[in-house]
Amino acid sequence: MIKKALHLITNNWGLKILAIIFALALWLIVVNVEDPDITRTFSVSVTTQNTDVLEQAGKVYEVLDDSDIISVVVTASRSVMDNLSASDFNAVADFADISDELTDGEHSLEINISLNRYSSQVSIDSGARYLDVALENEAEVKLDIAASASGSPQDGYMIADIASRSKALTVTGPESVINTISYAGVSVDVNLANSDFSSKQDIVLYDTDGKEVDTERLTLTKKRVTVDVTVYATKSVSLKSAMSGTPRDGYEVESVLVVPEEITIAGYEDNIKDIDSVTIPASAISVDDAYETFAREVYISQYLPENVILADSTEDVVTVTVTIIQTEDTTVESGDATTIEEDTTDDPGTSDPSTATDTTTTTDTTTTTDTTTTDTTTDTTDTTNDTVETTDGTGNTGDTTGTDTTDNTGTTDSDTSTSEDGQ
Repeated sequence: MIKKALHLITNNWGLKILAIIFALALWLIVVNVEDPDITRTFSVSVTTQNTDVLEQAGKVYEVLDDSDIISVVVTASRSVMDNLSASDFNAVADFADISDELTDGEHSLEINISLNRYSSQVSIDSGARYLDVALENEAEVKLDIAASASGSPQDGYMIADIASRSKALTVTGPESVINTISYAGVSVDVNLANSDFSSKQDIVLYDTDGKEVDTERLTLTKKRVTVDVTVYATKSVSLKSAMSGTPRDGYEVESVLVVPEEITIAGYEDNIKDIDSVTIPASAISVDDAYETFAREVYISQYLPENVILADSTEDVVTVTVTIIQTEDTTVESGDATTIEEDTTDDPGTSDPSTATDTTTTTDTTTTTDTTTTDTTTDTTDTTNDTVETTDGTGNTGDTTGTDTTDNTGTTDSDTSTSEDGQ
């Protein structure tokens, strides 16, 4: 039996070997036809590790030339390749490789590639790949958040206030980027608004030219904030002014003019609906002892009712002009004579040595008199009497004498007309 089996194995052994070779070849053909090896390229994102060495050195990095996306060429059977994706690859650059040379400038980190699965069935192109980065100092800035409005509220309303509930934030990142930041802002659409509202908005960073700053490389302590918007109703009201004091004797107030005549106030509707005018108080405008027209500038906002504001802050300064006129013109009529006196003394019959009086008297014959009174001791050396008939302010007729006098201290040339009225 054994001999028979050996005979079957050893008989025609050449043909049997040939059959085995043929079977293997046929298997290889079938495999290559049904599940051949193929080559494919995957686009893989590069990750970094040990970035803490940068933080400890106060450095940040920027990837150059999009070198954080690499192409990986692999070969595998069709059945394996069909199950592969870019997520199966790990492409890692390690900052520990340059921990001894963390200087500002450009650096290259070698990228190591591995597979999460099928690693024994996949062949990866062994070419070297590098992540190119630029290192620089890390900086930090604290910014106030400025809230602004876009659009226009409904007619008859205004934006009284717009404020962010969070007032500030901190931004960290590359020093070169931080230095370009001017301020942080949020904008709220207030179009057709007619009541208070709140809105959550993204924070935007701006440079000195008002252009947005890219925040991709920056870290913000907050990215969105809630903004509260206060909306007031508006109303036009008239302006008035009171006065205090009394003008100087012989003068009176002719008119008071307030410019502008109207202002626009704002507030919640319940606070302004009963207001039709705003009055500047008497304490602000005093005419005490005034004898000429004057103007005063007044800040009207201080006289507005509580919870009421000016819709336009440029209207705050108003001008009050008080016109003062003279009223004490004394007219005396006697016979044919009319006398207009100004700046007269209380007793016209008494001559005050310190007073100089110009009097114009009109009669049938008009005489113009200039009187100069001096307190001197006079020795009369040469007297010339010219008698002129004149009428005084009381209608009496007397003699007027013209006198040239010389005093003890010198010579005085006086052309004096004295009205004799029984003094």
